[in-house]
Amino acid sequence: MSIPVLPALTLAGGSTFSGINFAITSQNLVTHGLVFSLKKDTGRQTILNFILFILSIAAIIAYPINPIGQPAQVSNLMTIIIFVSNQYGLVIINHNTIERLHFTYPNSRLLKLLSQYYIALYLIPFFTLIPVYLCIAEAVPKNLFLNKSSYNAVYFKPINIAFIFTTEALAVITDFKLLGRIFYELNMAKSDQTKMKNSETARQMLFEYIIIWLLLLFDVILKVIIASGISILFDSAVTATTLVMRVKCNLTYGIFLKKIIQNQMQSTSLVQQSIPAGPTCTPDEINVEKR
Repeated sequence: MSIPVLPALTLAGGSTFSGINFAITSQNLVTHGLVFSLKKDTGRQTILNFILFILSIAAIIAYPINPIGQPAQVSNLMTIIIFVSNQYGLVIINHNTIERLHFTYPNSRLLKLLSQYYIALYLIPFFTLIPVYLCIAEAVPKNLFLNKSSYNAVYFKPINIAFIFTTEALAVITDFKLLGRIFYELNMAKSDQTKMKNSETARQMLFEYIIIWLLLLFDVILKVIIASGISILFDSAVTATTLVMRVKCNLTYGIFLKKIIQNQMQSTSLVQQSIPAGPTCTPDEINVEKR
């Protein structure tokens, strides 16, 4: 049985990118394990990696089923896993963005508040997945595919695309700010040996970020093609790959980034200590100020 060109491209593209995602997340899982802590950066990255690992397995199973059209139950289960994993993956990327911005702007009250009450972010998928609940109610009794439901096309896809683009736009902004901070710290380094060693790490990190940005551009192009009516439906696998590359980069260069943060904190502390203290106030003067 021959498969038409567009479904064949979907199968080839989806299987390729899902296989890449599975290989990278498997390696990350073996190397870094799984730490159940959303507050700590390493724990958050390992949780994101595990979510993307599950997503990659579901995608590898789902893509060969879609051109055949059977069985719908297995495809629907994999689609639900993909939708849910994708939403929570985006939430963790947003959590990372907030923490990066808080690091860049430590005096921002809004960012401090968002950083403290980060758990509210993880309620977002309960609302963005509402169309998926309606898809399940419509498709399952009729033994139809979830991704062919009208609720998916009319409601969930636009919400999902908006969520992806907003998340990635904020992430790219913080990418540039983070890389700018890293290269600034390298230029300020006093030891030539340390500068050379860190410069090599920074260049490798920059190369991986360029790959992330190119994948993001490819994802946007695919979504524009799909919006024009051409059904090359493996854009979700490309989106997942951008998230996988981000978590790989965060886990690989986590220690390096911590050193940069520590250097900034130390330099900030030294600046504060160098500022001369103002005139002292007596208890009576303090009470007058309070009144």
